[in-house]
Amino acid sequence: MKYRSYNNDNWETVVGDEMQTSFYPRVKIKKWGNAANLSIGLKDSGGTYSATGNEVSYKFGNGTSNFYPIFKDSSFDKKTIRYIKQKDLDPVTISSQFEIDKNYFWSNQTILSYNVNCPSMLYYGSYNTSDYITSIDIPECRFSGEMNWNPLYMDAGLKFVEIHFSYDRDDVSKIEPTFIQATKDIVSKYVNIVDQKGGKLYFDDNGKKVKFFSGGTFETAYMVYINISSQYNDVYKYYKSGIDNTPNDQYAYGLSAANSNLPDDLVDQIIKRYSTLIGIPLKSDTFNGDENNLIKTLNDCLSSNSWIKNADRSQFPPFSSKKENDGFEFEIVLNNKPSTNIVPLSVQSKGLAFYYQSGIPGSIEDRIPDNVIGSYAAYRTDTVRNQPNKAFHIYRPWAVDSKGNKVWCSFDPNWDGVSDLNITVPQSFLDSANYPITIDPTFGYTIAGSSSTVYSPPNNNSGNPAINKAIYRISGIMSAPGKSAQIAFYAAITAASPVNVVVGLYAQGSSRVDYSNAVNYSTTYGPSWFFYNLNINPQLNTTTTYDSIIFINIPAGEYQSYASFTIYWDGYYYGSGLANVYSSPPPATEPAIVANSNIYSIYLIQAFNGPMLMTGIG
Repeated sequence: MKYRSYNNDNWETVVGDEMQTSFYPRVKIKKWGNAANLSIGLKDSGGTYSATGNEVSYKFGNGTSNFYPIFKDSSFDKKTIRYIKQKDLDPVTISSQFEIDKNYFWSNQTILSYNVNCPSMLYYGSYNTSDYITSIDIPECRFSGEMNWNPLYMDAGLKFVEIHFSYDRDDVSKIEPTFIQATKDIVSKYVNIVDQKGGKLYFDDNGKKVKFFSGGTFETAYMVYINISSQYNDVYKYYKSGIDNTPNDQYAYGLSAANSNLPDDLVDQIIKRYSTLIGIPLKSDTFNGDENNLIKTLNDCLSSNSWIKNADRSQFPPFSSKKENDGFEFEIVLNNKPSTNIVPLSVQSKGLAFYYQSGIPGSIEDRIPDNVIGSYAAYRTDTVRNQPNKAFHIYRPWAVDSKGNKVWCSFDPNWDGVSDLNITVPQSFLDSANYPITIDPTFGYTIAGSSSTVYSPPNNNSGNPAINKAIYRISGIMSAPGKSAQIAFYAAITAASPVNVVVGLYAQGSSRVDYSNAVNYSTTYGPSWFFYNLNINPQLNTTTTYDSIIFINIPAGEYQSYASFTIYWDGYYYGSGLANVYSSPPPATEPAIVANSNIYSIYLIQAFNGPMLMTGIG
């Protein structure tokens, strides 16, 4: 019996079993008019069910199973900017406040201002600290960043500002230039600002051009520092032998060198000026209870030596309060300790293949979210088109007890997509938990890849060489003759300096079939679909295998490390590939590709004498 169905664009999610006269505790996710589906649920069938609002509950011997949709949170407040002013924070708390952006839904655009309470070293990215530093006598912390920036020295004289934004709520393209203008407006009252290069500002100190401001957009935060009295280049004193210790900027010290009478509220003045220019009033605030609790929990994780030294996130517990994407929850609540730590879920599926996401990065540029490690990406298997489309994602499960203690659970990495999908709950958690506990596998309605790779020029002293990449995905064989129309890909672009992108369509291993005009991006775009029209639009046939390739270029330059191109992907059994090449138009012959085990979110959209279709070629 089907109790309730939920429709979401191309998905239909059904609670119950349409093929049975009795209610069964399962959820069925249909895609493409039921051309592909997954039915998954409890093996128990002797309980009772009820419904309240959008939620269906099923009671069985040792607990309850709850089914309900997740809707993207859009409860935005666009009328005010929330301003949380702080000072003298310890370095780990600073990194926790930056990390909170990944785990918490901000209803307002939110500004944080602060400084560290002691000389400290900040690492940003996923490299090992031993790449730069062997011994150190000051506290350390690490930001979880999309780029890999060399270590940063900070002390109380370096003031930080973070603007946390939403691509769905804010005009992100205005945030950085508006804050830079606000800084110029205020700081120029006290010193002579003489230059701007990329996201950096410089003042004059008796003929010396001194960097005092630097900022960039990282995921959903714009972060800057304003140097009041810090010897920023002291970082190079800690570099190990053999690492280039030539400063990026010869002079990088505080504004107080040019004016010793700077007002104490200089940063406050800048933020207030930003509020005026952006046209949204400030609302002074503090962190609420939930936010403070999350920061405390994050402090425990981010103070670990394995995180600070090696960027190891394997010991991070689940964080699940940030709601961004539509999806579906299937919760299992156990009232008492179960006899086994294995929770089997019965499975039936049609037209789908399931790919385990190991969470092992292939390169230092790879970013794999915590809830994707050990998850499954579900792709359509279509023997006509030869290649699958992504249907949805089954995220890594977790469990929480009645006191809020959380732990990651695991799926069987060798699941075949047909037999029971087993969830393993850590036995130590079951032994010490305060019951009831909730076990939470989540289904995400996303056709984009869940992991990503970030390409950005290195932040070093070697002139920041250009980034040239060709990212390809096998497009497969057409299901019917037709003309190519567009190539779409899912990506994010940080365009603090130019990012150039062009796409090409190739007969596999052979000549170029079609291509687009190049686009020069000078505005930042959050994760989104990009659509490129092709120029020739030739007739494609059913006997040729085609490859879709994105060519990206971030030109060489001293200040290019603020620019990046992020492509999204899932781990896959045979992979796609990469080459180090860029040209516009794309090369006449397909470049030699180094294969990998990623399937990139690149789609050829083809017209089959009718409506545009997202074909199975991904």
